[in-house]
Amino acid sequence: MSVGNPPPAPPVGEYRLFDRVLGPLTAGKYKLEIEQTVGAEEGTVSRYFNVTGPRWGLEATEVHAVYPPRNEQNATTDSHVPFITLQRRSLPWERDVLLDGESIPDYRTYAQMTDVARKYPWMALLIFKEDELMNGDQLGVFKGDEGLCLVNSKNGIPGIFAHWNQSKRDAFGIDSSMDEMTVDAIRVRTSTLRSIAPTLEEVLLLAHARQVNPQDKEQCGSDEDGWFSVVLGNRVLKPDQKYHACLVSLEGRLSENILPTNPPIVRKFTRTTANKAAAMLMANVGLPPIKSNEKAPKEVKGGGGFTPINTPNVYTNLVLLHHWTFNSSQTNGDFQSRMENLKVRVESSTRSGVNDGDIIPINDVDPTKDTIEPLLLGTDSVPGLTANSYLSTTMHGSDGLSEDVLYRGPLVAFSEQRSIRDLPYANSDAALAIIQELGIWDISHASAFELGRLLALGDGKFMKAMKAWVANDIREEQRQEVQEKIDSKGFSVSMLNQRLESIKNQSNIRKLRTSRIDLGRMSLSTTTQPRTGTDLGDLYLQLSSEGGGSSDS
Repeated sequence: MSVGNPPPAPPVGEYRLFDRVLGPLTAGKYKLEIEQTVGAEEGTVSRYFNVTGPRWGLEATEVHAVYPPRNEQNATTDSHVPFITLQRRSLPWERDVLLDGESIPDYRTYAQMTDVARKYPWMALLIFKEDELMNGDQLGVFKGDEGLCLVNSKNGIPGIFAHWNQSKRDAFGIDSSMDEMTVDAIRVRTSTLRSIAPTLEEVLLLAHARQVNPQDKEQCGSDEDGWFSVVLGNRVLKPDQKYHACLVSLEGRLSENILPTNPPIVRKFTRTTANKAAAMLMANVGLPPIKSNEKAPKEVKGGGGFTPINTPNVYTNLVLLHHWTFNSSQTNGDFQSRMENLKVRVESSTRSGVNDGDIIPINDVDPTKDTIEPLLLGTDSVPGLTANSYLSTTMHGSDGLSEDVLYRGPLVAFSEQRSIRDLPYANSDAALAIIQELGIWDISHASAFELGRLLALGDGKFMKAMKAWVANDIREEQRQEVQEKIDSKGFSVSMLNQRLESIKNQSNIRKLRTSRIDLGRMSLSTTTQPRTGTDLGDLYLQLSSEGGGSSDS
């Protein structure tokens, strides 16, 4: 899809996927020539301009989200793949993955894949186990001041493009003044890289653009236009491993055989072979290996072909655009495995070797000897507090100080007597409570107060009803103030009406208009009239039924 004519936003809660979003131009240097002819006179003007974009790294603002989250300690295994969501919808396709003079057919395996280089992203998300990035005792991730140079060696490690000649680097946009430039990079064995990296065809399929409704805060967050690009990894996580997610640049690197290739296997069967196989199936015996008549596939220029390259001491340096780490779960990611590996905290036990407060697997519990604390199933809460459904956490104050506090939600593991307040809390600080026996703050009510306040501020209909309710209350106070002033002067409604009628009857001016003041219709009656439409709940329901207000009002 082109960026020129985007479709309208999808409904809230839904999203659209696009193979890609292409801008009008890729990043690079361009020449604009303007020609004009007036009569016999001709004129030509040339202008040069650059289309820029990220190349050596991504700013934090260009990354919307990552999965699994950074430093996650329990990432789901066997059923999820890591991915990174980028803020700009066209970012993965803003550069050419090929060098000048190269073409996609030089590197692809399957002829049915597109030949258009613009459709291939210039980046890929590689997922490494930590031991796969180890170069001896050194981790092959270099960031910040420890990054690698583009050309020159640093700490005995050659630059990322040191193996290119100067003319090739010049054509790529790396002149001699950039030889010392330091960028984030990874250094990995070429054989390891080829064993875990996606093929070129997979690189094409592992990136897409996504459009969500900007009002959908769950998916969109603080983004304004609801457009993102997503790059997925090609590796399913295994249990109990530390992983490094590395978004790397493939720009200009395909000719170095860094991506694997998987030539298609074409088997040719003769009629005799097919008949023999069918007869053996009918006889209920297993099929023997079928001999193939195919020839060895031609090795592709850009990859290792079907023959693996065994180069344990050859390394590849790649530009690292973004990097994060996480640990996978110690169990498999399916529901049964997770349930079987739940852990619980022991409240008391008569078994030897099991102490009060110990966390043990649920399968190891002896119901005749162990008493288990309820609800939280072995979190790092303070022992003894989980029985009261409390969770230990940290509160960060506005003064920058932090302190340990306790929190629990509305669902507790026992029946509790609650005291009803006569008046609501004035603010969240007023809702803080102290647990006397521990001398520690309980932030449960304060958290609920703040959450409710933020939810109310985000509801357009509620805020409109609140404004109307406050306005009605102000008008009622003004009416009562006027009533009190009239009563203090000894006036009454009937007296004022009689006086006005007398003035009208005694006037010599025939065209005297009837007074516009009809005190009979004013709410100055000595009997209090019931207030209508001033209840906040009634106003909110009325506005909701009328469709008034909006989430952005």
